[in-house]
Amino acid sequence: MRFYLFKNKWGRCIGISLAALLLVQCFPVPSRAEVSPEEDKDIVESLDPEEEETLPEQTEETEETEQTEPTEKETLPEQTEEEEDMVLGEDISDGYEDGTYVQEDHDGPFFPDYTLEEYGSVMYASGTILDNGCSVVCMASLATYMTGHQYYPDELAGYFGSQCDNNVQRLEYMSDQLELPYYKAENYTYVLDALRDGKVVIQLMNSKSLFTNSQHFILIKGYNENGLLDVYDPSEKNRDGWYLRDKFEYGFTEDELCWGYDGAWIHDPDQMPDDPYIYEAPVREYVEPRYGSFTMTEEETNLLARLVWVEARGESAQGQQAIAEVQDATEPPVEEVPAPIEEQPAAVQEPEKTQTAVYEVKFAVRGTIEQLKKLKQFIMQEGMSYDDI
Repeated sequence: MRFYLFKNKWGRCIGISLAALLLVQCFPVPSRAEVSPEEDKDIVESLDPEEEETLPEQTEETEETEQTEPTEKETLPEQTEEEEDMVLGEDISDGYEDGTYVQEDHDGPFFPDYTLEEYGSVMYASGTILDNGCSVVCMASLATYMTGHQYYPDELAGYFGSQCDNNVQRLEYMSDQLELPYYKAENYTYVLDALRDGKVVIQLMNSKSLFTNSQHFILIKGYNENGLLDVYDPSEKNRDGWYLRDKFEYGFTEDELCWGYDGAWIHDPDQMPDDPYIYEAPVREYVEPRYGSFTMTEEETNLLARLVWVEARGESAQGQQAIAEVQDATEPPVEEVPAPIEEQPAAVQEPEKTQTAVYEVKFAVRGTIEQLKKLKQFIMQEGMSYDDI
């Protein structure tokens, strides 16, 4: 019995000890270990020999890279103006070809961007370029592209503005005088075929089109990269319009240019000679002036020109000459004569009034009532007085 109890006591102690050990192991005990120099040496010696060989090579590469970097004393080579333009240009991506920059050549054919508003006050035909000159502006841009010689709208207006009876005739007359090969399209299908062949077209639009309420000339350059038609319109009003702004930027469809089609003139750049004809105004023969002694100031000349334009715009040179001769400007100027000094007239003395003597006469009058009434009226009219007896 005692052994059993003793045995139970020791069993309990052993169980309590084991439980305590388990509880102690559950809590981490911080430990600090320092590596001695000898242990460090052992670690280095334990490295693989191949790893030891790679370490010096890496240090050599770092030394070489450090040597290649420019020092503060070294200066970089200066860039030339051309290189600076290449770097600082707005958009040079289009100028690169196979990684090499190629400068664009601006000496080739181009369409000048003229507008009606730019030359609006220039006289043309029966009006001005602003209200009547879309044809001559289109022709100036087309002629520049075809010949390589830059023509200006006011220049062509001075050459051909007084010719022909309407703008269609003037357009064809200008093409003939400038020697630009062209033919008139029979219908809109001819226009599309010509544009696909690389030709250029001046097209007349009417009130059913997107461009005008009456008639208007436009220049069709051809198809762009989007497969749409690239149109040059000399009217800034049309370009800035909300309904056409995007179309001028991205292109028109074939149907949009078919609406309001009223005729077209097809010009072929491939038929131009290598040395194109450049128009020069013919030199006018000297004509003896009709009024040799008559001279005009610049202001008077401009005034006479405006009068002729108002009265005879669109007429022939002979008709304009006749109108100029009718004007009073053909008469010599009248010399201004100073007004004479008016002398005050001398005062006129009125004659003194003299009193007339008055006499009294008594007599008897016999007559009818009518006669006596007339006599009385006569006496009263003459200012005479009478008494009844």
